[in-house]
Amino acid sequence: MKRKFLCASLAFAGAILISACGTINASDSGSVNSKLLARYMDQDIDWTKCASALLLDKDFYDPNFDAEKVLCAQVKVPANYQDLEIGNDEFVIQLMKDPANIDIENPENLFINPGGPGGSGVEYLQYMQASKSIRDTLNVIGFDPRGVKGSSEVRCDDTLDLQSYYSTDYFIDTAEEVELADVEMKKYYDDCVQKNPLWYLINTENTVRDLDILREVVSGDSDLNFAGSSYGTTIAAEYIRIFPENVGKILMDSPTQNDLSDEERNESDAKAQEESLKRLLDKCAQDASCPGQTAEEVALKINKAILKADNDDLVGVYGVKNHPDYNPGTYASGYLLFEGIFQMTYYPTDDIYEEFKAAMLQLENGEYSKFEFYGLSLHGYNLEDMSRTNSDEILMIVNCLDEDSRDFYTQAELDDLEQKFKAIAPLTYLIKTGPIDFDYLPEKQGCEWSWRAFDDETIPDPPKSIPSPQNESGKQILIVASKGDNATPYSGAIRMADFMKSPLITYEGNGHGVAFGTTDCLTNIVDDFILNGKVPAANISCPAKVENIVTETAPAEKQQQVKVESCLYYQYVNNGEEAKEDFGKEVECGKTEYRLGYCATVDQMSINTFSSRNDVQYDGKSIELSANEVWQNKVDPDASCDSTAWTDAGFDVDPPYYGFEVTRKDSRNLYVPNREFFVSSDGCCGNDVYMIETKEVSVE
Repeated sequence: MKRKFLCASLAFAGAILISACGTINASDSGSVNSKLLARYMDQDIDWTKCASALLLDKDFYDPNFDAEKVLCAQVKVPANYQDLEIGNDEFVIQLMKDPANIDIENPENLFINPGGPGGSGVEYLQYMQASKSIRDTLNVIGFDPRGVKGSSEVRCDDTLDLQSYYSTDYFIDTAEEVELADVEMKKYYDDCVQKNPLWYLINTENTVRDLDILREVVSGDSDLNFAGSSYGTTIAAEYIRIFPENVGKILMDSPTQNDLSDEERNESDAKAQEESLKRLLDKCAQDASCPGQTAEEVALKINKAILKADNDDLVGVYGVKNHPDYNPGTYASGYLLFEGIFQMTYYPTDDIYEEFKAAMLQLENGEYSKFEFYGLSLHGYNLEDMSRTNSDEILMIVNCLDEDSRDFYTQAELDDLEQKFKAIAPLTYLIKTGPIDFDYLPEKQGCEWSWRAFDDETIPDPPKSIPSPQNESGKQILIVASKGDNATPYSGAIRMADFMKSPLITYEGNGHGVAFGTTDCLTNIVDDFILNGKVPAANISCPAKVENIVTETAPAEKQQQVKVESCLYYQYVNNGEEAKEDFGKEVECGKTEYRLGYCATVDQMSINTFSSRNDVQYDGKSIELSANEVWQNKVDPDASCDSTAWTDAGFDVDPPYYGFEVTRKDSRNLYVPNREFFVSSDGCCGNDVYMIETKEVSVE
């Protein structure tokens, strides 16, 4: 399968990173025929109203993005920069421009890239959290790199792609499973090569050369202003190396690690991923309502769930084959379970923890739809309609053509790598290690795309090594990085700042891609650089953002000791039976967000509607009014831990099913949970309805 044989060494490191990967082709920058290239540099560009197909759903728009204002255009680039004769193959690059306000005279252009490889700059422009000042003052331009979405898309078969996640076990432990994986992998790659004969031209160096054509066509002789995140910093670093004379203001957010050897990079990535995973697992272990009392216990539960998926004893909702024991329900994928967890580690821990806990609770009940959701999202799927981007194939093609990614390990060497990984990332190792010690050496280790390039004498071989970043432009670059980044480790940002001879802006929190919209400290520095060209004289540290919780103790005269008691009410509707269970848990909250000594009132209710597959929908005001009516007429708002929350009429609602969350705001404008509701269907005879009520219990 494409997913299982990306790289034998990375299989141990667990480091198949969407944004952390990013390598470059090391060919001679002087080998392009400038005379033949001139016709591309001199082409005209026609900005027109954007087609609706290029616009995201408005729910994804950044508040400062105006879809009515943007303009779109396409620019032609040569498919092969080593063969520029007229009549040869070309790619078409799709651009979208968010123009500066009309009162800005001669606004500068800022090109952007979100990472990947495979990320769409056209889409990024719409959700990028750039400040209003940047959007008002500059022409901000997103582009899809060659092969991505609107730019002569390189795309493998959708059906084979989805099947690839479900057709083999995660823990391969028999010769038959190896043979099945090989057959499925060959089918996928043979079909993709046949559909995309120019696949071997999708690499970073060609993308960088495309970017210089875009600079010339859009900006004339002006230098390139560019903001790249994650793999976007790989594009930036390679541009600075090849075109130092054209460098303008370049921001590198969450830099990649192209200066390291494969082993060093894998080790660094594994350490960063382990740290992020450990934060999630530790938080779960410290939460009495989350399964597992230690991080190791949580990891072991995940490991056992993957094994259950391999044994067809775990159920999901997005798979390719219905599960006979569940209706609705499909066979699960152990691979997507792990990928879902990995996707969650991209987020700041506090932001994603509740989702992680909910997913862990699902595992306890034999299902994994939340992890499945995040796993498929990681691979470019839109779970509302099961459409997908082509980000997966672009990621693997680029990473495997930018350098020789074939491996030639002996079994002894692989065993040694496994032990190193176990020491570096024990929790990840515990999750990823199967119950049977089964050794096998694939005939072709490493990346299939690299092997195919070397096996085809008609196309160029990937270069052996990666050139280290270098900055001979005479310009300082702005480097921004988060200390708690699992995708592009902070250590790489320190080295990149040295290579670029530039200051490092450190965000003391965690997360990936933090330059825009994270904190005022970062925004002020980034805006001053992009708008005014001001580079800090020295490294700067920006503190982590403070979440919306009370972090200090109330004045002593206002304090009272408070405990929180949570009660669960349960009702199975339509079968005439009703049950009530009391958690009976008390949580001491003197040092948590349940702070003391302030007046509290019910302030607001937020409503999510769920389809029968439990994917979140945004259905607008009519659904909200319907849900409010259910709340007002069906549920007793005065229910306590000593009385039922349900009326004699029950809580019978038709699909879509509703999840309610009532929040209580105290006098400091801070929120604590009060009541949470969830309604689900068993797919057969009725609805399961839950209410968790949290109330404060005063203690003398």
